[in-house]
Amino acid sequence: MPQHWLKYLAVWSIALATSFGSSCAQPIVAERDVLQICEAFSRKAPERMPAIVQPEAAKNFIGRYARFSDRLRGCLSASERERGPNSVTFLIQNTQYESYWKFLTDSNSVQWISIERFRPVTLADDEPWRAPFDVTAAPVRPTIKPGGTKIDPDIQGGAIQDSGIDTRIVEFFYATNRKQSDTPPISKAIPSPHSQAMDLLSTA
Repeated sequence: MPQHWLKYLAVWSIALATSFGSSCAQPIVAERDVLQICEAFSRKAPERMPAIVQPEAAKNFIGRYARFSDRLRGCLSASERERGPNSVTFLIQNTQYESYWKFLTDSNSVQWISIERFRPVTLADDEPWRAPFDVTAAPVRPTIKPGGTKIDPDIQGGAIQDSGIDTRIVEFFYATNRKQSDTPPISKAIPSPHSQAMDLLSTA
């Protein structure tokens, strides 16, 4: 084979490899970036976002989800859950909540961030997932106004009528390190005021 054909073949191979690599390029977002984005979000500070986040994307994200920044404080961990050619989804663990964040990217920057769903963290792990702007979902932790009307802080202008659930009942778990005793407990009856009065009369 002539040498100039070998040069053409080499150039064509490099071009093919480059185009294939770019078409299969993975998003550039890493765990440390997500934690930094989460921290900037909890502080409502777009200027604290890492350099890979486009400034417009940072402002749009914080502006859209600002009402959740107080809940999604304490960025404990970020684990990748789904990856595509131009997107990646992370599960974010916060102090009281967990949420799925989706990042849309190009070859070298984050173009858009969205919170797909979130829920409170409980020991029973039985809280339902809900979308941030889903008006059909049940309130996470509604407040009660006079008259028994529940106001959901996550629904813009939305009020949900009282469902009859007693919101004063709160499920909780506890533990103790005290050992169980083999001796039955000794209980002493506390005399009632009536019996004390009768004893006084009998001794008078």
